[in-house]
Amino acid sequence: MPEGLPWLYDTALGWVISGPLSKDDDHSVVEVSTVCALGTTTAWMNSEPLIRQSKHEEELAFERYFQDTHSRLADGRFVVRLPFRIEPSLLGGSMNMALKPFLTLEKKMCNNSELASEYKKFLKEYEEMGNMSKIEDTVATPGTYYYIPHHVVYKDSSSITKLRVVFDASMKITTDYSLDDILMTGPVVQQELFDIVLRFRYYLYVVTADVAKMYRQVLVHENDRHFQRILWRDAPNKPLQHYVLNTVTYWTVPASFLATRVLQELALGSSTKYPKASLSILQDFYMDDYLSGADSMEDIKTLYQEVSKILGNGGMHLRKWCSNAEELLSQRLLP
Repeated sequence: MPEGLPWLYDTALGWVISGPLSKDDDHSVVEVSTVCALGTTTAWMNSEPLIRQSKHEEELAFERYFQDTHSRLADGRFVVRLPFRIEPSLLGGSMNMALKPFLTLEKKMCNNSELASEYKKFLKEYEEMGNMSKIEDTVATPGTYYYIPHHVVYKDSSSITKLRVVFDASMKITTDYSLDDILMTGPVVQQELFDIVLRFRYYLYVVTADVAKMYRQVLVHENDRHFQRILWRDAPNKPLQHYVLNTVTYWTVPASFLATRVLQELALGSSTKYPKASLSILQDFYMDDYLSGADSMEDIKTLYQEVSKILGNGGMHLRKWCSNAEELLSQRLLP
């Protein structure tokens, strides 16, 4: 084999390409080792985002619904509508059914002071950040509201918080429907993780980050918030309080689409002013995780600055930045 060409190896995981790769722009050489299926396209190296060939009718309807109903506030944050696929009047009474798991949770907290402290801290922050608001007038016609049960899960791998409050909109109520049952899920608008990772390995300099509390940066229209009610009190001897969740609620079926579609909308709105950064947002995000790069120090600095600015204009702030670019780290350009 001529010197300088990569080698192909047939392994149990697929074909492995390994060897030096010359970069035309700066004549540097990097080592590449990539697993791929024989005959697959190299579209991941293309500068254009991948285009899905077909979409389900509901996915197209969801996209049209998003375009017709979303809005932005003066501070740039997005407001979205819940995408009902079935008339919400089919929802029956839900408060008493949501009360049962809450009382179980409350009993558990009484026997676990650490759990109680962390749970209260989480929901206190939720309220202080405007993600939920107390409501005084709770009287409403069944079918115009929904109470979402909530419980706790632990995530030991998290470096931010190990406790997460889970809002479970899959609870079926008196009419045998749940909130999730009557909402559209929405299409996947981001590229496959496999494509993102392969492209990420191709760059000389790379950066990673994630969006801080991404779902909680997208507001739900006030007319839809009563379908996101919860019950809460921080002590059993206090009156039970009613709240509405003001932002997109993770673990509801349309949450992923709504939040990631807002990321895409931010990118599309800046495509003329910041074309490279816009393209990077479109093709280098997997959920709230950002993996991208460039082949020069100047380009990686510009990418970091422009992507941060685009997303910051919509209330989406990137955190936990990491990079193999020593200059970015040594100059403390990454927050």
